[in-house]
Amino acid sequence: MRNFLGERQFRRAEAFNARYGLAALAALRAVPVLAEASLFWAGLAGIPFKRFLLITGVANLGIAAAYAFVGAYALSLNSFYLALALSIVLPGTAILLVHRIE
Repeated sequence: MRNFLGERQFRRAEAFNARYGLAALAALRAVPVLAEASLFWAGLAGIPFKRFLLITGVANLGIAAAYAFVGAYALSLNSFYLALALSIVLPGTAILLVHRIE
């Protein structure tokens, strides 16, 4: 992985993992593209499989609940545009949180 990222980025990723670890894995689950990349990161970081399943499972349940709430709320107001806007805001908020953590 060091060859792929380069030495500087690899050290940065190691520091990020050491500082935030599982919290970052949970937060990244809501961000498109980074959600998938976090799966590779978890494997490379050596996170035990059971712990990985627990963290990603709980994070995915939270994300699913948030989207279900957004959809139900928009449906109650009969507003497709509200559902669309909120479905963009949720991952946008997660991106901001990840950048704030970093």
